Amino acid sequence: MKGNFETLLTRIKEDDEEAFKELFFMFYNDVFKFLYFLGGDETTAEDLCQETFINFWLARKRIIPDFPPKNYLFKIARNLYLNYKRDTKQTIGIDELPLAGENTHMDEYETKEIILNLLNELPPKCREIFILSRYNEFSYKEIAELLNISLQTVKNQMSKALAILRAKIKDYL
Repeated sequence: MKGNFETLLTRIKEDDEEAFKELFFMFYNDVFKFLYFLGGDETTAEDLCQETFINFWLARKRIIPDFPPKNYLFKIARNLYLNYKRDTKQTIGIDELPLAGENTHMDEYETKEIILNLLNELPPKCREIFILSRYNEFSYKEIAELLNISLQTVKNQMSKALAILRAKIKDYL
């Protein structure tokens, strides 16, 4: 697969729009999921996802073909998200969650909302690492490389995220 990505990135670097379309369709859902679970807002995730691919295309001449395209895309998406959060200063508080026992028959939408709100309660670094690991299926090593942190930091942050989520989820069981 690595050879296929190298070829694809080389073609993109040479202004091949069809190769870029391939890359777009290959990774759009992954980038969207990452942004959606980081921020919890579908419209913002779509906007930032599109910006991610636009920025990738604009920077195509600087691509190193043997570097995984997923890493490029997630780095761009992460930076766009951080800029968006800084510029809008949006947060979601725990007080916005329904109380335990308030509704015993939650539908799928409510369940997703609770999960998103619980994820938003995690410290930013924990949340980002958790989403990359659990929702985007990055290995701990890939996360460490992507975020320029040590493998041990990734492990520690995942342990912290899981402990926090376990403690908070008890209210909904």
